[in-house]
Amino acid sequence: MMRRAPTLIALCLLAGLGGCSGDAPGGGERSGANDPTRSVEPASLAAAMRRLPEFSTGRTLLDRAGLMPMLGNPASHLTLLVPRDSAFAQWDAAARAAILAQDGATTARQMRAWMLPTTIRAEELRTRILAGGGSFTATSMAGTPLNFSIDNGIFMVTTTGGNASMGSAELATANGAIYILDRFPATPPANIAPNQGN
Repeated sequence: MMRRAPTLIALCLLAGLGGCSGDAPGGGERSGANDPTRSVEPASLAAAMRRLPEFSTGRTLLDRAGLMPMLGNPASHLTLLVPRDSAFAQWDAAARAAILAQDGATTARQMRAWMLPTTIRAEELRTRILAGGGSFTATSMAGTPLNFSIDNGIFMVTTTGGNASMGSAELATANGAIYILDRFPATPPANIAPNQGN
């Protein structure tokens, strides 16, 4: 299970506040490792990605894919599933180097596979999963299926590459929602397998 502190610290930095605490708004406790509070709403998905310190690899890939302008567009209402840096660290050095060496078009296809063309907040996602008898499938902007479920109160996403946990709440922005992945269940470039023991 991932630690809660890095995300809370990141949100404090994002807000520019000096007095952030570990409590959720209203004094309620949130459980789950990648469980951002909703006390601050960044102007855009792009602004959130630029300011959160633990997503440098994701930022690099989104920049290379040419997707940052769309993430910054106030008319774009999207859902972004983004792995934190520790998720990429689960891949060995060769796989990490290979994904960073991909051309922009390949990277764009890969990153669009983790984006939905609509904003789905956590409560809506939970409702859709329950209405679907325990799962909900949406089509990504790359045309691939993303299957969502809930395991012990934590959202899970499953694709052909595997599954990942995505916390129990989204990071809300003015033009979308970000869910933080604990791993990057994508097919590694050049058939390089990620480390399975980490």
